[in-house]
Amino acid sequence: MPELCEVQIMTENLERWLKGKKIRSFDVLDDRLNHLLDAPVGEVNSIWRRAKYSIVELEEQAIVLHYRMTGQVILENDATRFVRLRIHLEDGTSIAFVDRRKFGQIEIVPKKELTSYFATKKLGAEIWPMKREGEWWQQTFANLKSTIKITLLKQDRVVGIGNILASEFCFAAQISPFQSTHTISMEQWNRLAETYLQRLEAILNEERSEKIGYLFEGSGVPSSFQVYSREGEPCPNCGDSIQKQQQSGRATYWCATCQPLRTSEIS
Repeated sequence: MPELCEVQIMTENLERWLKGKKIRSFDVLDDRLNHLLDAPVGEVNSIWRRAKYSIVELEEQAIVLHYRMTGQVILENDATRFVRLRIHLEDGTSIAFVDRRKFGQIEIVPKKELTSYFATKKLGAEIWPMKREGEWWQQTFANLKSTIKITLLKQDRVVGIGNILASEFCFAAQISPFQSTHTISMEQWNRLAETYLQRLEAILNEERSEKIGYLFEGSGVPSSFQVYSREGEPCPNCGDSIQKQQQSGRATYWCATCQPLRTSEIS
């Protein structure tokens, strides 16, 4: 599933491809998107991201894309597969919404209703590009007693963090993913605040391209991933083996040496 970095990159791509250009028509190839047969056409004014959504604004309407498990937007070519929707521009360019598992959603929302639309999603705060300090992280997760890695996935508190970023953030901050959130010290929150942006920027800088490479498609593990999908490989800090364990049904990657769990921290 695309996380903050992937959605941000696709949003940047849409901005480069669409801003100031005119949409001529839509070609719907999936009946589940038939509501887009009457989608608005015309000049694109702005493109921005909220959480894991890309928003394309025209004069009065907005196209809201939610990529879910496998969705992405790409410049279409003859080899493009799994296309559910094509956006045709007046300059002849076609942008494809590609979605192998077909869970992605695209909605048309009046611009004046965007605030209320996102209010219904109960989304938490953004963590990029601004820097969130340690005290902010502590207060955001106050009174939660689940483990920190699972807590980081709560989209009603913070948005954009998925399984990959949660593992990477815990490793960078030297916090055990199995530590109960309410036991985390201010020193640990400050380490998270000092390191999470570095992880985000490293992943963004490596992954920026005109097509997102998903791991399930056979894409190699980005070098910017320090622990995720690196089970058995040496830890980049201490050299011990990266470990993998299922946590609430999802894979967690960590270094037991760099991210020790004290008995008093077990929830």
